[in-house]
Amino acid sequence: MHADATLGGTELSEDNVLEEVAEGPLPQDDATTAEAETHETEAAMDSAIQRHLKTVLESIRNEMKQHMRPSCYIRGDFFHRKKHAVFALCDDSATGFNVDSLCARDVFVWLPLLLPGAPDFFKCTCGERLIKHGAAIP
Repeated sequence: MHADATLGGTELSEDNVLEEVAEGPLPQDDATTAEAETHETEAAMDSAIQRHLKTVLESIRNEMKQHMRPSCYIRGDFFHRKKHAVFALCDDSATGFNVDSLCARDVFVWLPLLLPGAPDFFKCTCGERLIKHGAAIP
């Protein structure tokens, strides 16, 4: 259509454009399209980031067993920080280059009961004591 217009052939008109669009492929079912897009964008269960997050969780759990709080809280920080890329690459140079070390990200750690000045328990807006999954049963 566009080539014809540039070569002096058929003029562009609303009818020509609409005919071309109507001749195109029919749209897929919205649910099928959404499911396919979701599947394509899901993170792989064994991705570098997934492995990093599992390692961070285990590290925080070990720190909690040893020190009763994560080491980032002891340092006065909310982030479990990764090694800087320079040091990660230096470590990798001895054992073999691994790009996974460059995918690691800082992780924000939020454990409100371990924060300085945290109350012994939290209350709901209704005044009931909160437990992990809702209000406590009196």
